[in-house]
Amino acid sequence: MIKLFENVPFLQKDYNNIENLDAPSINEYIIGDANHRLPTILVVPGGGYVRKSDAEGEPFAKWLNDNGYNAFVLNYRVFPYNYPVPLIDIIRAIKYIKYYSAQFGVDVNNIGVMGFSAGAHLCSLLGETVKIDSFYKTNDKIDEMTFDVSFCILCYPVISMEKKYRHEGSYKAFLPNIKSNYYINKLSTYKHIGANFPKTFIWHTKEDNSVPYYNSVLFVDRLKELGIYHEFYLYEKGAHGLKFALDVPGTKEWSLRCLEFIKKVINK
Repeated sequence: MIKLFENVPFLQKDYNNIENLDAPSINEYIIGDANHRLPTILVVPGGGYVRKSDAEGEPFAKWLNDNGYNAFVLNYRVFPYNYPVPLIDIIRAIKYIKYYSAQFGVDVNNIGVMGFSAGAHLCSLLGETVKIDSFYKTNDKIDEMTFDVSFCILCYPVISMEKKYRHEGSYKAFLPNIKSNYYINKLSTYKHIGANFPKTFIWHTKEDNSVPYYNSVLFVDRLKELGIYHEFYLYEKGAHGLKFALDVPGTKEWSLRCLEFIKKVINK
């Protein structure tokens, strides 16, 4: 485990519950080295911004290793922390990986993020034009790195905070205590995708009754408008939180399509 900050911004000692233990940090799953730099993916588990799903972390990091990629798993802060704290944590993780890229054997031209559910919402926030100085002041050389990524993988993502499509748990946990229209709009990420948003892989199921699949449709429609390369797979079967979906015919092929996407979009 690697702690991301020496002096953690927005630290609240009263918030140090078990879900925030050792956060913010990353766990490393490295198979490259300084002489053999590999594409690298930061895995961001879901959990409704109240927890992090272990099953959406290490198993996927090891799967990526098995397919020739470095991986890290992000342990970000969750409730009672809310916006912008988890966003600060993912931004810092990307900067940290870039800063120590030689040590980790990371190909800085091929860094991606892979998020699940609320973790995918956090990844999709990277599409907003984020000015890190609005959250906290640069305090070391790591913070001087950029946090853009080459590709983005969104698995059954939370996207909208609007009442019609939102995941109520993520909405309550992630938005600041005052649930204003300003934050509902700001954190409905499909509204703020920039033209430089990375190439994107996204999948969802029609039977998802926790995070309606229209979250993904909204995001994909915006990607289309901007002409951003993307692949969208909408499957018929399966509830929310399927992970590898190994027992769901049809849907289980998503991971194969995902690997094909990665191979297609990495910079040779």
